[in-house]
Amino acid sequence: MEYNSADDGETGSKLELIDVRDLDDEERKQLLAEVPKAWKKIITDSGCLEHCIQVQYVRQEATSRWQKLGFATNCWQKPDFAIGLGLGTILGGAFMSVLVYYLCDRRHDNLLSPTNSATDSCNTTLHSSTPSENTPSWSEAVTRILSDTMFNAAGNGTPPDTRTPRIAIEATCKPRWNVNDVTTLISKTELADLRVPPDVCQEKYENLRSAKGTNMVPATLEGWSKLTWDRYEMEDCLYYGGSIVCADDISEEPTCHFYGFPFKFDSQTVWEAVIHYLKPPHSQCGYRCNTCEFGRALYAVRVAEEVGRSIPGVDLEHASEDQKRQLGFEIDKYLVNNDNCSYVTSGDACIPHVARPDCDCIKASFSSTFHNPSDQWVRWGQQIDFNTNEEILAQYYTAYKRTGYRPYACVFDCHSAASSMGAEILKYWNNTKS
Repeated sequence: MEYNSADDGETGSKLELIDVRDLDDEERKQLLAEVPKAWKKIITDSGCLEHCIQVQYVRQEATSRWQKLGFATNCWQKPDFAIGLGLGTILGGAFMSVLVYYLCDRRHDNLLSPTNSATDSCNTTLHSSTPSENTPSWSEAVTRILSDTMFNAAGNGTPPDTRTPRIAIEATCKPRWNVNDVTTLISKTELADLRVPPDVCQEKYENLRSAKGTNMVPATLEGWSKLTWDRYEMEDCLYYGGSIVCADDISEEPTCHFYGFPFKFDSQTVWEAVIHYLKPPHSQCGYRCNTCEFGRALYAVRVAEEVGRSIPGVDLEHASEDQKRQLGFEIDKYLVNNDNCSYVTSGDACIPHVARPDCDCIKASFSSTFHNPSDQWVRWGQQIDFNTNEEILAQYYTAYKRTGYRPYACVFDCHSAASSMGAEILKYWNNTKS
């Protein structure tokens, strides 16, 4: 970026943006004290996009909870940004960097994960020993709409870019990530671990059969490509995962297997594993999304099993499903995003990275949007695992190995444990047993 003086026509040296960050209160106060009066309202009114999204969503929810929000105008096209850019030129390189970030910051802090506030995501408290599929709850307004701004079309079929890209830094001491390392066929044991309880599976099957549209197709390896995986009314699949549901035409005894959140296997991988190992004769298969309550229950139990067991003094051997679930919700409060190891990016930069030595994650999640062979963008979903890093989790990003699919946008979130987690969780666990 070159500085051009309107008075004398001279062009100064180029300004390079090395880093950006948000303004703290003191810096904002100092900036307001030094700029002309005409600029003060701009600085005061400009805020992070997350806040604007929340306000707009609340207003629109009053008329229709199904109404999508479109953000067709990119940050660089906003009037406030243009004004801020001019102001930055006046104030010099230092203020320039601050204002660019301040007016256009789109923080990516776990926007795609429904577990950022796991205990507040649904308006229900889970007490049953086995979660059942109920009517979806749409109360998690902020979580959903923040995520939707990355994926929902802005009237032209193209998802808007609503967050500042953060490019991941790869480990230089290791080879680059190779798409050939991706596995599209999981083991039979891994598939068995994804089996849905029979009563829940039966309910999913009945709901699937009663739904409108083409919901089940012949059980072939390529059958998944015949289904529409991106229907807005089935959006829970992105946030809370779902199940592959297959049933024989004669017996109608369904089998179901989980995919996506809160597991590391995507829907296409689970579909192909079902066909490969179970070889269901004369069967039709489809998918059914988890509801918010159901997905949260699965997630919480996984957190308890994967994280809780590693905390000295926490013994889950005789714990009930409800105790595990509540423990998982409590642990989730202490899983904090590691900004140094997380990123959001798009286009050609949207490729997995080799993890740096300091980027081990107690929880890691990957969410992505791809262009399909018809050049339509589709949500590929969210994959999650524990005690891992991106290099390991990336082995399950099968979208990169699917013919004709190109990445549009992706988010990798790495979570670490808060320093107080062990002591606080042990205290909580002991209190529940007293």
